[in-house]
Amino acid sequence: MKRRLFTALLALLLPAFAWSEDLVIPGAGSPETVTRMLGEAFNARQSAHRVTVPKSTRGVGAIRAIEQNESVLARTVERVCRRSQSVP
Repeated sequence: MKRRLFTALLALLLPAFAWSEDLVIPGAGSPETVTRMLGEAFNARQSAHRVTVPKSTRGVGAIRAIEQNESVLARTVERVCRRSQSVP
């Protein structure tokens, strides 16, 4: 089970590491605890990259972080509007 979770996290995060050695995943919602646990497991396995899951910034803060290129990945339970979908 732990190996599957680690593999899933690694598959999701590898593209983000092309830009940064530290990955901060801002946002809100029920996935916060699970995402933090996955990040801690990932950090325990290696030291080249760090995953950080800060306390809730709300969904709006997560989307804003993506729009302002402060983060490449965010967590939210809000529906993403058309304007946000066009952000590269």
